[in-house]
Amino acid sequence: MILRISAILFFISFSIQFFAQDKKIDRLEMLYDQGNYKIVLRKSDKLLRNEKYKSHPSPILFKALSEYQLSKSNERFSSSNAIYDYEQFLKLDSIFYYQKAYSNYIYDMQLGIANEIRTLYEKGEKEKAKIKYDSFVRLFGNVAKFDELIITEVKVTPTENLTPEVPLTTSKIREGVINEAKKHIGTPYKYGGVSTSGFDCSGFTQYVFSKNGKQLPRTATLQGETYKEIKLSKVQPGDLLFFGKSKNNISHVGIVISNGDKEPLTMIHASTSRGIMISNVDADTYWKPKLQFAATVLEP
Repeated sequence: MILRISAILFFISFSIQFFAQDKKIDRLEMLYDQGNYKIVLRKSDKLLRNEKYKSHPSPILFKALSEYQLSKSNERFSSSNAIYDYEQFLKLDSIFYYQKAYSNYIYDMQLGIANEIRTLYEKGEKEKAKIKYDSFVRLFGNVAKFDELIITEVKVTPTENLTPEVPLTTSKIREGVINEAKKHIGTPYKYGGVSTSGFDCSGFTQYVFSKNGKQLPRTATLQGETYKEIKLSKVQPGDLLFFGKSKNNISHVGIVISNGDKEPLTMIHASTSRGIMISNVDADTYWKPKLQFAATVLEP
């Protein structure tokens, strides 16, 4: 009985220490949201030297995330160090509380490493890609098979009733994109997914446009870099919306299905929680702040 009470008291003490709101941890998150990765790296390092925080999962996680973000554009920083720190975070977060609490930040890192694997493979560095994939699985679990991650193209199958001699007008292609996208509402989210068995966000947009004769790059980042940016007030059904921490850090893409004076800005996209779904961007407190820009694959 005494042991049981001691265990309960220990858990309560542990919960208060780790899960209570902490201004220093909150500041790390705020700075990370703002893209101040060097400051986050420095402050998280400082916290980890403090006895109170050295076993806290949050500082080591933000250290890993910020170093990973910096490694993408600065050779002074190492993705290998970021991976090592993330593994230390996993050991501290044995009950998965922080992995759930910071899942959006972690997902950005997950996407980034998946893109590294794909890039290495495309460059012909297949062994390096497989080694990187081993790290990917170790960090995030077997969420996608290697063959699924390295797919860069979707084969185009002829659209039904499409007569090759009669080119479709832009408006017809837009209509075809929306009709094709809506066919897949409810299809589950699948990391690396590019088929009707499951899609990720850019796999979905690539698939839908391929069905209408348009080949898109594989990732949300490349799709955003490839096509002409347009004003949000000018977007039409069939255009693309890009989301992320900044224009240079895109992590999600969706297809516009409505926009105008009498209609809210809505999109159809691959949501990690509900699969293919329609979201009202104007009214969504999660997606609206993350909307960075729109782009068109099609001429007006």
